[in-house]
Amino acid sequence: MRFLDGGGRRWRLGRRYLPWRPRPHPFLARHVDLISDFDDPISAAINMTLTLLVLPFAIWLCLSWALALFLTPFVTAGRILFRRPWPVVAFQAEGSWEYLEYARSWRAAGRLIQQARRELTVSGNAPSLRRGST
Repeated sequence: MRFLDGGGRRWRLGRRYLPWRPRPHPFLARHVDLISDFDDPISAAINMTLTLLVLPFAIWLCLSWALALFLTPFVTAGRILFRRPWPVVAFQAEGSWEYLEYARSWRAAGRLIQQARRELTVSGNAPSLRRGST
């Protein structure tokens, strides 16, 4: 769910379904903005070199996302069948996740989400969730 806290910051709060959070390699995150179209031959050569350097990291990110999406139904079924904890995350819409906690069941995760929403709406802080960062 999406909502605004008391300070006007936008938050997203809910269960995490993916088995892990695929993230781009730091090299890819830093250098993907450098690649653009250039008209002159020197810039084209630099662009081609940067593209060849970034391409393996981009392929790795795509494979990581594909594997995470493929495994999501199995992980979700495993959480239900084997009563594994559900991760509940709250993060600001502009950044990475800020808070994480594990709930024992689907219903407990729903109650934790409602409690964290009340806390974030009132104070902008969620004592019921552990603070973390990616």
